[in-house]
Amino acid sequence: MTNDLSVALRISRETAEDLKLRFGSALHREADANQTIWKDGDRGLGDQQFNRGTITQVLSLRYQETFEYVKKDIMQHLEQLFPGHAVKLDQYFLPAGIILTGGSANLADAADAVHAIMQLPTRIGVPTFENDSLRKPEYAGVVGLMTAAITDSPPPVRRQRGFWASLKDLFRF
Repeated sequence: MTNDLSVALRISRETAEDLKLRFGSALHREADANQTIWKDGDRGLGDQQFNRGTITQVLSLRYQETFEYVKKDIMQHLEQLFPGHAVKLDQYFLPAGIILTGGSANLADAADAVHAIMQLPTRIGVPTFENDSLRKPEYAGVVGLMTAAITDSPPPVRRQRGFWASLKDLFRF
């Protein structure tokens, strides 16, 4: 999305990332079309102005395209799993709905945009972790994998130490 914004506005990737995080939205609204925003906010010499409608339109189109592709891919896999059956992706098939994780889940209105495309309950996944700095959607996948690895791993085997234990280990095949 950052690259699309960078190309559309003819700006650097760093500036595009900053604008995306501060003013971007996964949904384009007509009210955004007439809103002018300033990159630095001070309207001083060298400050750039942008149309917020252009920013939200670029981001919402990419978000829509991405999740339409995801929906199409899921449907293809379901049709392969259940050949000859009518397959419908709905709340009965996925009662928990969709949980968005990763950095793009931080985009404003992300859950609403995905709900509109997928027609399923959608929410932002935030890991439950003791460290506040890791309670962000971009860390949900990694924290989930770490938690699963810790809880699913067998308890450590405590080995005897001493002369006889070392001797046993020496002759173990």
